[in-house]
Amino acid sequence: FVGKGLAYLIFCGVIFGAIAETRPLQADAPSRVLENWRQALGDRRLVIYLMANLFVPVYAAQLNSTLPLFLSQFVPTGNGDAGFSEQWISYFFVWHALLKIVLQLPVIRWLRPVPQVNLMGGAVGLWAAGLLAFWLLGLATAGGIALILIGFAFIAVAEVLYGTSATALVGEIAPVDQRGVYFALESECWAVGFLIGPAAGGWALDHPETGKNLWLVLVITAAIAAVLVAWLKAELRQTPSLDQDIHSS
Repeated sequence: FVGKGLAYLIFCGVIFGAIAETRPLQADAPSRVLENWRQALGDRRLVIYLMANLFVPVYAAQLNSTLPLFLSQFVPTGNGDAGFSEQWISYFFVWHALLKIVLQLPVIRWLRPVPQVNLMGGAVGLWAAGLLAFWLLGLATAGGIALILIGFAFIAVAEVLYGTSATALVGEIAPVDQRGVYFALESECWAVGFLIGPAAGGWALDHPETGKNLWLVLVITAAIAAVLVAWLKAELRQTPSLDQDIHSS
């Protein structure tokens, strides 16, 4: 925690010392602010993006809040009576974090020519694969550790792709003078996702007959998110600035 706090302090210094403000220093009238929000919510591309993007924070919330309890209490192939010990669970999350650290720069460099909307679609697909591995984990009678490592690997790559594409995609969709509004709406997905995710995961684990299929339900929702991303890609084809990137994919 101390190291992370120091890293944020250094980042804060870089922002203030090396990044210049480019936004004109003028206060918008309240009516103009409301008009900006109305215009943003009237942008069909943004609305489709928000609907697709809302699923990802729900998955991230399951990873942070529901999955550790699932691994400790609902895995018949664990090293304990009902699942894995806290020590083994910590090893799995270290594996997940290391993969993200090692893969982030190479994957971003390798996929730089790929359109952002395609990367987001790939991220959704990999999330689905990781969630499917966790569902199979609850049914398996052997090979539990392999399924966990595979599931965390899929999710690590999914997070790398998502982190690369999601914010950049909002920047491409948004008019320059309304990027603040567009990014504010994008951030609300995370607020809503972390409101829904832990509650849904906790309820599912409190009802074991339903909870064992939680990950399968999430896989189905990922299919819905993939359809929405495909719809967004079709909408972006109508945007001249993105035509070349999308048709080259």
